[in-house]
Amino acid sequence: MRHSSYRERDYNLGQQILSLRTASHLTQSELAKLLGVSRQAVVGWETGTSYPSAHHLKHLIELCLQHDAFHRGQEAEEIRALWKSAHVRVPLDETWLIGLLEKPPNAPSVSQTPTVDTESHQPSHLTDWHDAPEVSNFYGRESELALLTDWLVEQHCRVVSVLGLGGIGKSAFAVTLMHRVAEQFDVVIWRSLRDAPPCEPLLDEWLRILAGEPLTIELDTLERRLNLLFEFLRTRRILLVLDNLESVMEQAEGSGRMLAGYEGYGRLLRRAAETKHKSCVLLTSREKPFELAPLEGSRTPVRSMHLGQLDADACEALLLHQEVRGSAADRERLIERYGGNPLALKIVAPTIVDLFGGAISAFLEQGETIFGSVRYLLQEQFARLSGVEESLMLWLAILREAVTVQELSALLVNALPRAQLLEALDTLRGRSLIEHGKLKGSFTLQSVVLEYTTTRLIETAVNEIERGHLDSLIDHGLELANVKEYIREAQVRLIVASIVARLRNIYPESDAMENRLLALFEPLRGRSEEFQGYAPSNLLMLLRALRGDLSGLDLHQLSFREVDLRGVNLHDTRLDEATLRDAVFTEASDTIWSMAFSKNGTYWAGGDRQGQAQIWLYTKRRLHLVWRAHHSVVSAVAFSPDEHRLATGSWDGVVKMWDVANGTLLWTSPAVDAIMQLAWSPDGRTLASAGTDGQVRLWNPTSGTLLQILTEHAGPVLQVVWSPNGKLLAS
Repeated sequence: MRHSSYRERDYNLGQQILSLRTASHLTQSELAKLLGVSRQAVVGWETGTSYPSAHHLKHLIELCLQHDAFHRGQEAEEIRALWKSAHVRVPLDETWLIGLLEKPPNAPSVSQTPTVDTESHQPSHLTDWHDAPEVSNFYGRESELALLTDWLVEQHCRVVSVLGLGGIGKSAFAVTLMHRVAEQFDVVIWRSLRDAPPCEPLLDEWLRILAGEPLTIELDTLERRLNLLFEFLRTRRILLVLDNLESVMEQAEGSGRMLAGYEGYGRLLRRAAETKHKSCVLLTSREKPFELAPLEGSRTPVRSMHLGQLDADACEALLLHQEVRGSAADRERLIERYGGNPLALKIVAPTIVDLFGGAISAFLEQGETIFGSVRYLLQEQFARLSGVEESLMLWLAILREAVTVQELSALLVNALPRAQLLEALDTLRGRSLIEHGKLKGSFTLQSVVLEYTTTRLIETAVNEIERGHLDSLIDHGLELANVKEYIREAQVRLIVASIVARLRNIYPESDAMENRLLALFEPLRGRSEEFQGYAPSNLLMLLRALRGDLSGLDLHQLSFREVDLRGVNLHDTRLDEATLRDAVFTEASDTIWSMAFSKNGTYWAGGDRQGQAQIWLYTKRRLHLVWRAHHSVVSAVAFSPDEHRLATGSWDGVVKMWDVANGTLLWTSPAVDAIMQLAWSPDGRTLASAGTDGQVRLWNPTSGTLLQILTEHAGPVLQVVWSPNGKLLAS
């Protein structure tokens, strides 16, 4: 059942409904069609994973009476038992029941009898609350209610969307708003889409309500139904409320589009937005419908409001009503922990009362705040995310503070087009999963969402290590070297250490865990940087947390991003043909033999005695790349004038050309005697090399082609220098 709100199966209710349907000689599809719900809804009721609404339960009872499904003489008793089992929010209407039982067999039921059609039969005022939830206590949101009242009553908006995170109070808000504005409309109708009813039966139901007598025209297509509905919307002031619209929208796509078979809702909303009429469609949803996005605006009759967290006073009132007690500081911490989400606070309040005597401080001391229904609420939200959206959520949990689009983009292993990145962030914002940071253009997570996402990241990492399929660990870095120190410390404490602790339960012996982590390096070794992503860095940081040092490891042909190696023992660790990007060290790994600055001072490069080359971002004092460039001393390094390429020469007699951005090898020269010096011509079109064989060679820096060998010297050539105009070369 889609979006069930119930964790445990209610087999008692399921058996009762199954028995009644069987006695009525109806299939699940036939019953669903008669009730105006999806077959999935009926399946959910019969398997005990969801409950019918009061409206659908009444309709079910009427159908079962017509089909003599109840035992004769025991109808009232069985109906009362069924109503009690269904946990309906409102008590059974005994007057309705008595009237129903007194009807002759097969008489038309109340819900099947049309109530309005043409103007001559329309009552002056009609309110159909249907299965709208009863809101006995509503907290805060006065400014939002005032604004929406103005949109509906004064500005005559045609479509208004109330959007927000699950549990933020959208339904309660819509019910409260309905009560405020009901007198301003001729007709008010509430319908919940929780059970995903198809659009056509819902339209038929609306049309029967808006009509005063049975419909005499044939309504065999969606278009005909919409045409008749909009005749009513043009001639009368009607408020139609659609609650839980996300139930008929696609999951895990982030598109805001309707499910296959439910496109009629999209056509209804678009027509309501584009057609001139005097009515309003009010909807609640966790995400914005695709059809409305291009039509919205502060000066158009199509508007949306995102419900954020409740203000402090409203949360205080909610906690007081729930008999939760604590100091002002404790209440503030609790409210902040759950992001002012009223449902989350209502869910956690009984736990505080039952287990901790109502004391907030005692509850907060135990640390665990994501559990039970709160977890299930957030699981439902994540089930609707696309891969890109979930990845961005995990990154925001890792970064733990507001970051800009540019900062997020720079961390991605596989770069996304800026438009796609912005679209994903906009969708997450529309679902109220992320919120704006204080810095303009930045985004962050609410505390309750941050904690849940962090837990999800940890669970995913542990599962991937156990299974050996490193997907999320390739795409996301668990600990980043180049963030604020307190953020990095939080990443170590809350993420890396937590993963190690959980792995200890799977691999009680340290040697077994270490061997498992080391084995995961092998499929990555020698592959492209994009293929390896952050996986080697993550495994290395887990090994550091486990062992305390990184000595004696074989890390050759691995690519490391954003690793913090300050104060780490790397003695006898093999790093040949390894690449380190944006790493941080306490000091250089070996003696620097050659150095060079780029023309504009963006980079400096160094070559060491062991054949490693390093490129540093000078302004940030940050290591950009380090890799094994040669088999011997790197005796010469030189940047191209445009700073895009780095030439290196070595005692191994080889000149190599590298891409500065990613360390890619562009070409390698044939081996000669030891190279001692390199120099670029001012225009960047020629590279000169000099060495111990007494020769000066000129190279095409793009192709690596040898252009010319100049006159030999009697001994080693230690220096070559170009004139400023590039016409002369001194050696």
